[in-house]
Amino acid sequence: MTIKLNGSTAGSVALDAPASTTSNADISFKLPVADGSAGQVLTTDGSGNLSWVTLPTPGITMADSWRIHTDITNNAQPITSYWERGDVSPWEGYLGSTGLTESSGVFTFPSTGWYFVHYSHDFRTSSDVNWVYMGLELTNDSGSNWTNLSYAVGNNGYGDGDTTYHLSCQTSIFDITNVSTQKMRFYVERQTGTVITQGNSNRKQTGFDIFRIGDT
Repeated sequence: MTIKLNGSTAGSVALDAPASTTSNADISFKLPVADGSAGQVLTTDGSGNLSWVTLPTPGITMADSWRIHTDITNNAQPITSYWERGDVSPWEGYLGSTGLTESSGVFTFPSTGWYFVHYSHDFRTSSDVNWVYMGLELTNDSGSNWTNLSYAVGNNGYGDGDTTYHLSCQTSIFDITNVSTQKMRFYVERQTGTVITQGNSNRKQTGFDIFRIGDT
């Protein structure tokens, strides 16, 4: 006996075993109507009820890279200017239908989901400095309040007048559930002396890479 699928009619029916049939008789039944989304699979709830379910899109669906293009002297709390997306042709840009958007140093996410960020602070100084921070902040209320999520710390303990160069890095992972109210920004802060955060428009020295790694 063969079960024959026939999806020409909307709706769903219960499928019971026939009272009697021959071994070569066909049995027709209708599947539930799909909603037209790609990547759907037909599932059952364990009681014989069928429904369509859209599977999550596998892999990374968004990746973006930003950098500071001009040097910053001493503190910038937050960094409100000098941001640009990596645009070295033909390699740089972003993955996905859209990347982050930026306004006065505040970054808006293109969609909800879990994000992974790696950021780096490239700086130079001839001062004796115990600590220099580059930090990542998030807001849940469109910028009324900010939470210091992480920071990369560096230092310079020489203090002999020679210019030295340093790189500090940090990572963060977080869940964005509302792209209207949850946003991201960065800051740099030094203890004392003169510290130059290094920017470059031709390559990334200070900046970040961000990846959307899954659904919220």
